Amino acid sequence: MVQAQTVHIRLLTRDDAAAYQAVRLRALQESPDAFTVSYSEEVDQPLTHFAAMLEIAPTFGAFVGGKLVGLIGVSIGRWLKLRHRATIIRVYVAPELRGQGIARRLLDAALAYARQQPQIEILDLEVTVGNEVARRMYAEAGFVSYGVNRRAFKIDDQYYDVEMMALDLKRDSR
Repeated sequence: MVQAQTVHIRLLTRDDAAAYQAVRLRALQESPDAFTVSYSEEVDQPLTHFAAMLEIAPTFGAFVGGKLVGLIGVSIGRWLKLRHRATIIRVYVAPELRGQGIARRLLDAALAYARQQPQIEILDLEVTVGNEVARRMYAEAGFVSYGVNRRAFKIDDQYYDVEMMALDLKRDSR
């Protein structure tokens, strides 16, 4: 078992695209109910697609022994009227390393990044209903539920609801 203190968190760059691609595809395969994009939609994408994803939305990676094992992204509103909001996206930690606080360290890095962006006032996220571990982590970080998007996505014949949560960065002083 790898100890949490051996985890290094940093912002990913284009140079990390291959490692990001591997972890992203693993996440989509292992946790299809946690992502709105499917493995089949991304598996044949070129490396440039994954490099572009890192440029479009700042993404932090968790590394253990130099290997990328976890991800979290911050998607900042692209349109003028939405630039005061950002969204936590693409959260994943390899199953063999879960329970060691890596996801929380990734979330803390994303929160620190968002707080450094003066235009961001509200941070949103969605969590699949039933994922109580993730929901609890978000609530402990100050996120508050503001609704459920029923039947938000569908895998085969199974629908999934997502809970929408937000953190008001202008009110929160954590």
